[in-house]
Amino acid sequence: MAGGTSTSALVGACGMLSLTLGGMQAFLASPGRVISLQPRGRGLRGTQAYAPETVSQAARQPSNALAGGIALGAVAAAVAMASSRQRASRAGGRSPKAPLLRGRLVAMAAGPAAAGKKRILVMGGSRFIGCYLVKALRDQGHEVVVCNRGKTNEGKPEPLPGMNEAEYSEMLAGVSVLVADRKDAEALKAAVAGAGKFDIVFDNNARKLSDVEPLVAGLEANGGCEQYIFMSSAGVYGPTSILPLSEATPGDPNSRHKEKLSCETYLNIKGYNWTSVRPVYIYGPLNYNPVERFFFDRVARGRPICIPYGGTYITQLGHCEDLANFMVACVGNPAVSKQC
Repeated sequence: MAGGTSTSALVGACGMLSLTLGGMQAFLASPGRVISLQPRGRGLRGTQAYAPETVSQAARQPSNALAGGIALGAVAAAVAMASSRQRASRAGGRSPKAPLLRGRLVAMAAGPAAAGKKRILVMGGSRFIGCYLVKALRDQGHEVVVCNRGKTNEGKPEPLPGMNEAEYSEMLAGVSVLVADRKDAEALKAAVAGAGKFDIVFDNNARKLSDVEPLVAGLEANGGCEQYIFMSSAGVYGPTSILPLSEATPGDPNSRHKEKLSCETYLNIKGYNWTSVRPVYIYGPLNYNPVERFFFDRVARGRPICIPYGGTYITQLGHCEDLANFMVACVGNPAVSKQC
């Protein structure tokens, strides 16, 4: 038992360290009733694209063996952690981990967060990362309103692996559902405006500026919010051999995530206290994306792991629980105000 706990603590430390090295940075903006609004109206017109400032790329550093070591260590940590959590899930229990150590690592990454109960809007919130985020927010005592189309599980978050009925009911006790289709800009604006004042917003599923504008308009009907935490992506960064990534790392204008940069710039121009989270590829239970199995296919079949370009061409995986804990640590946190 003690050996398993020590191993989990070590794996957790490796996972969080790898998460940081992989480029996760932070930018910085009552049990509610169920609100059901029918989509109506048309999308907002006259929207403007915002081009973020560019930063010249620093001189490239020569590749070395350290990059290969980081890659192998990251893969090993991810595989070990996934295996540990999978065994716990099959046993019907919680994943063995060292909560105090993991909590300290999250605090080191995000800094000290402000205390106090908040009313929090979570865009999405019914699947995968949103479910872990809602659970983590409820564990902190926050009131949570999830906003989605209400088509899956009536819009409520799914139960997490190993969660019994009583625990699931306890989580949902402080969660309400705001029904709105994000593709209908006017409906989203009206729904958010009619839902009252929110202290914190987690915008988890915006892909382009036209997704953010109606949400911001709805928030401003009630005086805005204290903090707008935006889900960006590590995919916004341009090619570089300099690790770890930093705020000075230039964005890639050809990236499929380039509109995420426009959203970040828009929030800054609007004067919001924003935080932009740029996670790496996230894996874990409840993932509806089948891509992650390809990362572990060769491991599962006992095949050699191929690392291109002599170990210098690397990626990074992050676990859904680690991401959720990091995001919660950003709530009311002055260290991540208007930061990426």
